[in-house]
Amino acid sequence: MDAGPVKVISELFEAYRGKPMLVIGGGPSVKEDLPHLSGFQPALVLSANEHGCRQDRFPVDYIVHCDKMHCEHKVSMVEYLRPFGKPLISKWASADVRLEDWRFGANSGVTAVAVAAVLGGSPIVVTGLDFWRSGRHYFHTPPTPTRVRRGVPRPVLRADDKTLNPLAQFVGSAHIRALSGLMAKRWPLYRADETFGPPPALDYCRRNFQTREYRTTRSFHWSVRDTVAAKTVIKLSKSEAAILLREGKVVAIDPPV
Repeated sequence: MDAGPVKVISELFEAYRGKPMLVIGGGPSVKEDLPHLSGFQPALVLSANEHGCRQDRFPVDYIVHCDKMHCEHKVSMVEYLRPFGKPLISKWASADVRLEDWRFGANSGVTAVAVAAVLGGSPIVVTGLDFWRSGRHYFHTPPTPTRVRRGVPRPVLRADDKTLNPLAQFVGSAHIRALSGLMAKRWPLYRADETFGPPPALDYCRRNFQTREYRTTRSFHWSVRDTVAAKTVIKLSKSEAAILLREGKVVAIDPPV
C-alpha cells in the first residue's frame, strides 16, 4: 500500500508549538546534563543523528541529520539511521519530514536546535552540543586521546564564538535554554521554575510556502547522492516546484474535487 508523500516541516508548525522540547547531541556533556532533568517532561525529543537514541532517559521522536554519507562507516546516513526506528528530518528527498526551502547551513546538532525553534518549542532545552571542546568522542563512546601541541592553548569558550552566530540569527528570540558548555555562553541556563510566554514565530515560518503535491515524471537527483524515483508523489513549495516544473521533472497533481 502506498504510504503517501513525505511530510514537510510546515505541516508540523502547530503540532508542538508552545510545548517543551529537548535536543540531544552527541557530546560528552549529555551524561552530566541529563540527570539534572529529572522532572522535565518534553513533548518532543529531537536527536542529532543517532546520538539521542543511545540514551534511555528520554525516548526520541525524530532524528535530525544533515550528512548524506556516514564519514566513518561509508554508507548513506539514511541506511545507517533507519535501524534506530525513528522518522528522519532533513532537507533531502529521502527524509520522512523534509525541510522545504531550507537554506540554514550547520551541523546536525545545531540544525536540530533550529528545527525545534521552527516548531515553536518553549523551552528548547539543549544538551550534547559540545563542538569537540572536550575531545573527539561522544558520550556513548570511549574517550579518544587528543594531541595537544606544546605551547598551543586549548580552545576557550567565548560569548561571541562565531560557531553559534548563524544559529542565533536564525532563531532570534526563541526560548532556547542551555544545560552547559558553549550554548550556555549564548543562551540562559535552563531553570525548572522559569515560565514562558508564547514562542516567537521565526521568519522561516512566516514564508508563504504554498506547498502542494506533485508527481515526478522521471527519476532525477535532488542533489548529489539524493535520488527521487520516477512516479514519486512529493510535496514541494512554490519556489521548489517552479524549478522542477521548468525542467520537466514533475507535474502538478490536481487537488481532489
